[in-house]
Amino acid sequence: MSHGASGGARAATDLKEIISESRAVPLPSSTALTMAGMGELIDEDGNLTEVAKARPYGGPQKALDDALGELKWYSDALATARTAAQ
Repeated sequence: MSHGASGGARAATDLKEIISESRAVPLPSSTALTMAGMGELIDEDGNLTEVAKARPYGGPQKALDDALGELKWYSDALATARTAAQ
């Protein structure tokens, strides 16, 4: 996850090398959640509007769910690997 339009995405890509060298595991995919126009996608109660739900490819909720699902998968895989290494 990174902030900004393209500057944040470039910074996140560059940081993957640094993170790898520090023995951390960066997720191979990246998720872009743009904040521009978010007021039209979230209602006053914090729920996605019908406009957001109707977006192709699932909109921001699908992007977030996919990112969190990938994070969970890597977390489980790395926990198993750490246990096996001990």
